[in-house]
Amino acid sequence: MRKNTRWFWPFLLCFFLLGRTAPAGAAGDILSRLYENSESVAHIHVEASMLVNNPAKSGSAGSLRVRGIRAAKINKTGGAIVLDASGILVTNAHIVYKGARITAGFEEGERLPCTVLAVAPEEDLAFLRVDAGRPLRPVTLTQPAPVRLNDVVYTIGGSETLKDTISQGKVTGLGRKRFASKGNISEVDMIQVSFNIYEGDSGSPLFDKNGQLLGIMTASLKKTGHASYAIPSEIIRETFKRLISDRSISS
Repeated sequence: MRKNTRWFWPFLLCFFLLGRTAPAGAAGDILSRLYENSESVAHIHVEASMLVNNPAKSGSAGSLRVRGIRAAKINKTGGAIVLDASGILVTNAHIVYKGARITAGFEEGERLPCTVLAVAPEEDLAFLRVDAGRPLRPVTLTQPAPVRLNDVVYTIGGSETLKDTISQGKVTGLGRKRFASKGNISEVDMIQVSFNIYEGDSGSPLFDKNGQLLGIMTASLKKTGHASYAIPSEIIRETFKRLISDRSISS
């Protein structure tokens, strides 16, 4: 399948101009692996219907203030990773929350309808199925090398700011983090990285220097110096296996 390659050669040039310490052929090898892995990355578009306050219809009834509400459509975007050639994807649960219509695309302008197979809100993971009419290229959920502080990592952006571009950074933190999402508070293992992600980058992959999947991006916290966080691939793998065992997902 044909992917957008506008980021590939400019990034390769910048990699060398910035004087990285990697061996001469390493930059090209890394980018080649990331380019291959980009075929396993989908862009998710979600149309959600929610009730919001409508100030135009607000009024008073005696001492009781009455607020009007209206239904509104909210568009959300994010990334997703192909887990199975049959069309099973993984993304963040908060992306598809209250989604009335969910589509996935692998090429510019492509939108294929998705159905939600299962949601694991505690891990902020959602598993989708898309009928692409062709076998998809899944990412390999193997056990990556242990993640260490200062390891070099990469992500392929999904937002309008970083869509189809590669960001390089380092691991700046490891351990459990406390997050609140849609009224649920949970503590989950996270990988903290040095680069920023933006609205629409959630669900995008995090790769190591060998092109192996380390996790998927999930949050960016401005209060901690624009730190970004990823859900480790081990949690994705364990959750996926559990949901298959529970027959919540059939591959």
